[in-house]
Amino acid sequence: MMKRTRWGAAVLTALCGLLVFGSSAAAQSTTFQYQGRLNDMGGPATGSYDLAFSVHDAITNGNQIGPVVTNLATTVSNGCFLVALDFGDIFDGNDYWLQVAVRTNGGGDFTVLSPLQPITSVPYAITALNAGGLTGSLSASQIAGTVPLANLPASLVTNGSSGLNLTGTFTGGGAGLSGIYASNLTSDTTILSMVASTSPPQPSTNWAFYAMSQNSANFLTIGGLVDSGANGPGGYFDPTYFQTGANGLPGAEIPFAMSETFGMDGSQFVFGILGQGRIFDVLVNDVDNLVTNTVPSDGNPYWFTVTFGTAATRTITIKNAYAFYGVYLPVTNGFFLPRAVSSRMVVLGDSFAEQSYTYGSQCLGVVSQMQTLLPQCDIWALGEGGTGFVNPGPSSRTNFLGRIGDVIRAAPQYVVIYGGINDMAYATNTDTTNPIYINATNLLFSLQAALPAAKIAVIGPQWPRTPSPTGDPYVFECSLLLSNACSVCSVPYVSPVAQPWITGNVAIPDSGNADIYTSFADETHPTVPAGAKFLASQIVSALSSYWNLSSPANPAVNTSVSLLTNGIPTPVPGVGILWNSNNVLYWVTTTNTNYISGP
Repeated sequence: MMKRTRWGAAVLTALCGLLVFGSSAAAQSTTFQYQGRLNDMGGPATGSYDLAFSVHDAITNGNQIGPVVTNLATTVSNGCFLVALDFGDIFDGNDYWLQVAVRTNGGGDFTVLSPLQPITSVPYAITALNAGGLTGSLSASQIAGTVPLANLPASLVTNGSSGLNLTGTFTGGGAGLSGIYASNLTSDTTILSMVASTSPPQPSTNWAFYAMSQNSANFLTIGGLVDSGANGPGGYFDPTYFQTGANGLPGAEIPFAMSETFGMDGSQFVFGILGQGRIFDVLVNDVDNLVTNTVPSDGNPYWFTVTFGTAATRTITIKNAYAFYGVYLPVTNGFFLPRAVSSRMVVLGDSFAEQSYTYGSQCLGVVSQMQTLLPQCDIWALGEGGTGFVNPGPSSRTNFLGRIGDVIRAAPQYVVIYGGINDMAYATNTDTTNPIYINATNLLFSLQAALPAAKIAVIGPQWPRTPSPTGDPYVFECSLLLSNACSVCSVPYVSPVAQPWITGNVAIPDSGNADIYTSFADETHPTVPAGAKFLASQIVSALSSYWNLSSPANPAVNTSVSLLTNGIPTPVPGVGILWNSNNVLYWVTTTNTNYISGP
C-alpha cells in the first residue's frame, strides 16, 4: 500500500546518472543504476530505508509500465543513495517517468514522492538488444566480415585508389612514406634554402629594401629604436642609440638579443645581420626551422637569401637578430606589419627587462614573454643590467632617471618601470629624503609631463625567493619607497614581494616555486623560458587589472616636449623642456626650473 503522509516534506532530487551494464551488445542486460538524494523532514536523510520504483507513461495519471521494483533496507548516507533497477525490456523509445516511494526500513506504508522523474536517454540504449531496430551509428568493432566496395560511398578513399587530388593541410613526420622525393614536397613553413653572403644581393629583377630607419612601422620588434643610418644601408637596429649611457652619451655596446617580425608575400626574401657571432633562428608562421644559424664574429654585414618552395603570404620572425639591417623583397611583393598592433609599450628596467641576461636566452626573457601574451601591443625592452632608480650600474650606463629621453623617443602609449633590486643599498630609511623616493618621484612626474596621454605603472623589485626581513635587508623598505612615490604621482604600483611571486629558495628543493622559476646558476634571474613566462604572466595580469590592454590606446607623444643637450633653454608658455646642462638634467618651464638628476 502506498500513501502520502509525513514524507510529504521529503524530496528526491533529479536523476544524477544512469549506467547500462554489459561489455557488449550481446552480453548487455536490462539493469541500470539510479542515483538519487533523499531528504527527510527538510534535511538529508541518513539510515536504512525501503524504496519502491515503478515506470509510468505520464507524469500524472499515467499507466504503470512493467513491474514494481522494491529495494529493501537501502542505505542512505547524508541524503545520497545508489540502487540497481531492472524493469525488463520495456524501453521502446516512448517517454517514461520514474515513480519513487519510500518508507523506513520494514515499517508501515510506502509514501509516494513527487513529482515523478523523467527517465533520460541512457536506458533506451537497451533497445540495441534488438538489432533489427538499430538507428544511428554502429561501432566498427561490432562489424565482422568484409563490406563490399559497392556498399561504400563513392567519396571514400580506399587502398589502391588512383587519380586522387588531395588538398588541405597535412601534418606528421611521414615515417611510413616511401618513394617520395624532397624536391616534390613544399610547405608554407618549409625553407628550401638559406644562402649567406657578405655583399648585398644583386637580384635580376627589381627589388626594394625595407630598412628599419625608414619602414619601422612594418616591423614588430623586441628591442629599441633605429640608428641614424651610418651603420648600414638605411641604418640598422642599434640598442646603443636608444640606451643612454653615462654623462648623457650613448651607452656602450652590450650583448643584446632581439627579434624582428614582419609579413611578406612571395617565395623569397633577403635579410641582413651584422657579423657578431650570434646564433639566430628563423620562424615561418611561428614554426621554427630547427636549424642552428650562426654569423661570424668579424663585424661584417651578412645577407641571407631565404627561398621557399611556393609563393605565399607568410609571417617571418628572426630571433636574436642583432644588429639587424633590413629586408630585401621584389618590388611587386607585399611587405607589411604581420598583425594588427593597437599600442606600443616600453618596459624600462634592469637586467630583468634585458633580453639576454643569460647566455643563449635569445628573446626568451620576460619582455619577450609579455609580447607573446599581448600580441596587440608592440613591446620594447629598455633594460640595462645593474641599473636602478638610483644605481647607475656599471661604467657607461645610467639609472632609470637618466634614460627618460629613451622612453620619450619611443613615443609609447604604456610605460612600465620594472626594477629596484639594484637599489637595496640606498633603502636605509623610508623618508621622503631617500634618493629612491626622490628619483622615482622625479622620474614619474617627468614622464607624466612629457607623455601626458601615456599610462604609467611601476613594478617593484623582483626578488628571486621569499623575502625575509632579516635575511634580505631593505627589500620591503625599497618596495615601500616606490609605493609611496607612486601614490604621490597617482601611478599604479605592483609589488612582487608583498604577496611574493617567487616563493621558497632555489637552493632548497621543494621549498616553493623558486626551484622552478629562479635560475640555479646565479640564484637571481628567472629560468628561461619557465621563469620568464611566469613573471610575464604575473605582470600582464597585474597591469590588466588597471588597464584595458585589449583596446587601442591614444598616441602618447607630447609634441611640446623636447630634449635639449647643453645650450640655454628658451621655453614658451605651455611648453616644457628636458635640459641636460653639463650632465645635470632639469625640467624647465616658463615658471620653474626643476632639478631631476645629475652629479
